[in-house]
Amino acid sequence: GTPIVGQTVQLKSGDKVLATAQTDADGWYEIAYKQTSKTYTVVVVPPFVSPATSSSQTVTLKSSSFVEANFVY
Repeated sequence: GTPIVGQTVQLKSGDKVLATAQTDADGWYEIAYKQTSKTYTVVVVPPFVSPATSSSQTVTLKSSSFVEANFVY
């Protein structure tokens, strides 16, 4: 799809927002966070293009690694 520039993306643990990022011109974002647990939720903050698609994903982080969470609208 077409990249969404300036979209807010959050890293959450339960209801607590741990970090926030904005998508760049290519629709990519990076959230650097020191792991304190293993399972987090990555959330696209409304408004987003299509409410019919999922706006969150559960991800599991491992030490010294990264995970990719893609959202297609």
